[in-house]
Amino acid sequence: MTTRSGNVGSAGADSAPATHRTQVPVAGTEDQATRLLLLMRLVALLNDASPSDMSETLLAGLSADLVDRLRTLRLVDAADFAAGDCGIFLTVDGSLMEQRLARLDRARTDRALFEHFIRRGASPQLVGRLFSISQAEVRTARRLIAPATATGGRPRQPAEQLRNEIIVRWLDLLNGAHGERERYFQLSTAFPDLPIVALEAVIDG
Repeated sequence: MTTRSGNVGSAGADSAPATHRTQVPVAGTEDQATRLLLLMRLVALLNDASPSDMSETLLAGLSADLVDRLRTLRLVDAADFAAGDCGIFLTVDGSLMEQRLARLDRARTDRALFEHFIRRGASPQLVGRLFSISQAEVRTARRLIAPATATGGRPRQPAEQLRNEIIVRWLDLLNGAHGERERYFQLSTAFPDLPIVALEAVIDG
């Protein structure tokens, strides 16, 4: 959130380059509710501000008198204040938005991989190691995602020729720049008819 004279927010808000930021005006009668919401948020920040935070606020261009007036606004006065352009803008930080979207993409990819390993019958031990969760959590997820999948007991071994093909492919993956999760994913993709637990047995054997 930005006032016309500067930024008001946490101390880390200015860590991204200013060139990645843009201001979004909150203007027009249809935006009164948004302006009021932002104004009340600003008032709450001012009321909770520490002395050091208040110093930054004053440096941002808000005078001590303006801060005092805003902190004591009654709700009815705040609504009137927000009825028109009151100097509050939204600041969009492109760098932070890109970082957040990248985290969402990674989370989506991780979830898709997790479900792939569950549906393809990977052992709880392997899934737990690859995704840093307990085997109990893996079993719970399997009941929800793929209840028909079972990995109990000793997996059925593929024929010798197929075992050799699996080992050759695994050695190729070991020589590449892949992490363990990606190696098992690539291996399971190369042998789609085999449950991952069977591939594990070949590799571990």
